Amino acid sequence: MKPMSTAAWTLCLALAAAPAAADTYPDKPVSVIVPWAAGGAADLNVRSFVDAMSRVLGQPMPVLNRVGASGTIGTVELARARPDGYTIGNVSVGPLTTQPALRRQAYKVEDLDPICLHYSNPQFLVVARNAPYSTLAELQSWLKANPARAKYASPGIGSIPHVAGLALARSLDAPFEHIPFKGDAEMMVSTLGGDLVGWITQATFFQANRDKLKAIGVMSERRMDEFPDVPTLREQGHALVFDVWGGLAAPRGLPAAVRARLESACQQAAQSPEYQAVRARLGMTAAYLPGAAFADFIRAESAKNAALLRQAGLAE
Repeated sequence: MKPMSTAAWTLCLALAAAPAAADTYPDKPVSVIVPWAAGGAADLNVRSFVDAMSRVLGQPMPVLNRVGASGTIGTVELARARPDGYTIGNVSVGPLTTQPALRRQAYKVEDLDPICLHYSNPQFLVVARNAPYSTLAELQSWLKANPARAKYASPGIGSIPHVAGLALARSLDAPFEHIPFKGDAEMMVSTLGGDLVGWITQATFFQANRDKLKAIGVMSERRMDEFPDVPTLREQGHALVFDVWGGLAAPRGLPAAVRARLESACQQAAQSPEYQAVRARLGMTAAYLPGAAFADFIRAESAKNAALLRQAGLAE
C-alpha cells in the first residue's frame, strides 16, 4: 500500500479532531464584531444580547467595534475571519441588502453563515401634527395636488428610510422627491417648517416627539403593541414592510455542531428577561429567526431592496 502523504495525514487528523472540538465548543472567549460605534442603539442592543448568550455558553464574548463605510468595514472583517466559531458578528439590513447593491463590496452575503435574527426596528412614516393629511389616502391626494412641495427626507442614499420612501412613492403613484439630511432632528425642523412632507423614522424618535408629530402609519406586518393607534400601511392598502433589522452571523464554513450550539444560545438569549428589557428600552421589537430562516429572509430582503435601488437608477 502506498504510504500517505503529509498533506493527507494532516487532513485526516483535522477531520478526526473536528467532532471533539465541536463537542467542547466553546472553550475560550468568542469575539463579536459590531460594525457600529460603541454606545449607539445598535451597539447597546448587541452587547446586551451577547451578554445573555455568554451566560448560556459559559465564555466571555468581547465586542470589537469596527466602524466605517456604513457598516461594511466590520462586515468585511467578519467575512474574512476563521470559520471556527470564535469570531462572529452583528449583521444588519444596510451592509447586507443595500450597500452591496449600491457599490461592489469585498464580501458577498454567501460569505456568511447566518446564526439568528434577533431584533427589528419597524419604520414610521411621520408628518407634522398640524399637517392636512392623517392617512395614506389623504397624503396621496395632497401629493398629487402639490407636486412641487412633494419632498421627503432620509439619513442618506441607500438607507432603509430612503429605500422605504422609494417603495412608498411607487405604491402611491405620486411624486415624492428625496432629500438627504444628516439626522432626525434636522428632518423634524424642516418638516415642522413646511419644507418637507415628512420622513420615515424609528419608534423611539416618534415617541419622544409625539407632541409635534403624528404617524400616518407603521411599516410593519401588524400594529405594534406600543402604538395601538398607529395603523400599518398594509391596513391602508399599501403592503409595504420596512424595518432596520439585525442579528448574528459567522464566516461561511462554520462546523454544523458549532452552528447548532450558537443557534441554541441565540434562542435562549432572545428569551432572556434582561435582554428583552434592554431591547424594549431601545424601541426595538422581538423578531427571532434561526439560521436557515434568517438566511432565507436575508435573500428576500436583498432582492427587494436591490430592485428598488435599481429602479431608481442607483444600483450598479
